Amino acid sequence: MDTKPIYALLILAGILLVVYGSFQTSGSFDESQWHKFSEALSIAKKENKMILVFVTSPTCIWCERMKKDVFSDRNVIEKIKTKYVPAIVDVTKDREVEQIANLFGGDFATPAFVIYSPDGKPLDGWVGYMDKDEFLKRIGVE
Repeated sequence: MDTKPIYALLILAGILLVVYGSFQTSGSFDESQWHKFSEALSIAKKENKMILVFVTSPTCIWCERMKKDVFSDRNVIEKIKTKYVPAIVDVTKDREVEQIANLFGGDFATPAFVIYSPDGKPLDGWVGYMDKDEFLKRIGVE
């Protein structure tokens, strides 16, 4: 059996994947764009911006989908930053989890989102995955 056509197809497929990947507007999730809650609160007060908190868990499949499908897009992060200071809270290690859980009646799932005023008052909160357009519409930065 002649394996040359199979190798040629594999090489072509690899080239196409590389080219396709270079045209994506998305990158990878950049956690450096997200602040710890206490740091975000300080920045929000100085800049008079609201805080958008992304509550995540390392074992949450939908959190990882949010990171990949929504928050890896540089345009989404730039839109968020026009109105909010982005903050991230990990349920396995950040102390704000209890405070946020109380906002949801003591228990919640991830991904969860909370919007705080610049002075740290909770204004809105919800749970669940959303695609880019739905998420941007939900936070008012379409």
